Amino acid sequence: MNRENDILNRTRFLIQGLKDYTDARVDEAAEEAVRRVIKKSIKNCLKMAGLTALAILMFFGFIGLAFVSFYIMNSDAPISIIAYQCVVISTWVIGVSWMMLSLIESEE
Repeated sequence: MNRENDILNRTRFLIQGLKDYTDARVDEAAEEAVRRVIKKSIKNCLKMAGLTALAILMFFGFIGLAFVSFYIMNSDAPISIIAYQCVVISTWVIGVSWMMLSLIESEE
């Protein structure tokens, strides 16, 4: 009877140790998963804030270019300056579109 109790106590001790080890591993895995989710959400928020700031900056830049273009086109400037300004505006629009698309695609 004493030997059976000893085996039973050791078995209970081993099972409790295994349970404690498993619980600790599950807790560590859950904490790591929460850290990854928080880190990813912060990264996405920073990307969206950067994208919003870039969009606002590009909007004001476009308005500035439009005012300069209208001023040059209404003055007696040579056609080469007007053509140059049209090229600058179209290049700027293409560049902004490309940057916005690359930021949106990198978010996914």
